[in-house]
Amino acid sequence: MRALWTAGLGCILACGGPGPEDWPDERPLIEEAVFLQSSPFVSDALAFALRWRDGDGNLSGGETVLFIAGQRVSSQSNVELFAEQQPPLPPDAESGWLEFLVRLDERPSPGQRLAFSFELVDSAGEVSNRPTVTLRVLGGGS
Repeated sequence: MRALWTAGLGCILACGGPGPEDWPDERPLIEEAVFLQSSPFVSDALAFALRWRDGDGNLSGGETVLFIAGQRVSSQSNVELFAEQQPPLPPDAESGWLEFLVRLDERPSPGQRLAFSFELVDSAGEVSNRPTVTLRVLGGGS
């Protein structure tokens, strides 16, 4: 996909829930969600990164969940994601960045907006906040 994108970040914590400053240490927190680029190597793929923290260091035993337009569409094992990072993250890491590709089933149209949201789940079943990155296709290509 050769499309130009703009990104806007809406990182919203659950209504009435704790804010980042008083977030429970044992619960994962996504501190930042970033759209990196359209992949030059994989057609119809977008690169994202999440900056996270999890005070009890058990995130590697869980999963990363992707939502598009509010609908859960896939998840990936954090064991795999930790191993794929450069350099790989240790299994007991309490903070870091996760970079990954999201492959689209359908090519979006120029002007279309897509809302990508992410959740981290640790091995104890604790769920993070769900930040959203909204992208708008600016132009099309082959």
